[in-house]
Amino acid sequence: MTITQLEYIIAVDTYRSFSQAAEKCFVTQPTLSMQIQKLEDQFGVLLFDRQKKPVMTTEIGEQIIEQARTIIRESKKIKSLIADHKGEVSGELHVGILPTIAPYLLPLFLPSFLEKFTGVQLNIEELTTDEIISRLNKDQLDIGILATPFDKGRFNEIPLYQEKMLAYVSPLHPFFTQTSIDLTTIEPKDIWLLSKGHCFRNQALQLCNMQKDGNASAHFTFESGSIETIIKILDHHRGITIVPEMAGMYLNTDQKKGLKPFSKNEPGRQISIVSRRSFLKQNTIQALQESVMDKLPKGIKENVLEILAV
Repeated sequence: MTITQLEYIIAVDTYRSFSQAAEKCFVTQPTLSMQIQKLEDQFGVLLFDRQKKPVMTTEIGEQIIEQARTIIRESKKIKSLIADHKGEVSGELHVGILPTIAPYLLPLFLPSFLEKFTGVQLNIEELTTDEIISRLNKDQLDIGILATPFDKGRFNEIPLYQEKMLAYVSPLHPFFTQTSIDLTTIEPKDIWLLSKGHCFRNQALQLCNMQKDGNASAHFTFESGSIETIIKILDHHRGITIVPEMAGMYLNTDQKKGLKPFSKNEPGRQISIVSRRSFLKQNTIQALQESVMDKLPKGIKENVLEILAV
């Protein structure tokens, strides 16, 4: 049994395909298949049901692969321990980030971070909260940047900042002339939401105390994974949506007139770096955290000070 063989079976389990696994491992499919066959012969069990499409992992295979992930994770700790001991900020860092954070946060700190830490290879994906948690558990991500806290266990949370949730009101809506919005006065049919699977959608539903989805139009339905798309539609169509404070900073002068704070109990969310408790690379995480906090806009920085004071 070798580390390479363990990496191969993890890849097949992840991609449910021998060809895709071989591609991701940068080997030919016959080479990968032969090594996995050798491992199965050594164990005397089948790890995969090759008759099914996509390939399915057997019951014993799932148990072995779970242990294989632990072995690979622990083996990688040696390099991380040495790098942390030397104070190095280098190597690959796989990051998952929410689509309701990425467009607003990444442009702020990414250019300066990459210029300063040339030894770091950042691999960033926009993913939902559930996808980030799943991939962290499978060691397919090193860290996630998402809204916290959440009751998922086995994770470290490093707070970055807090931001308010604001209403974005169409110029065609009667509330457009108001200086603030009372949540209890919003009609569910006027609310435009992100598509299912986005935690920000769930926050908006809870915020508005809605049992059913908004945007209940008799003429059409619309689902979007983009806050920007919804805002552009509302510029020409009556309605209201909920946006994070950071998003409001990217609106043009006319659009900012549609941003309204809530009149009571201003809602908000905390954004944090999340990693497995066993994850190392602490120097790199700290460098990322400091880079983000250094580039935050003034209003958001004031919220950071509140977090640190708690």
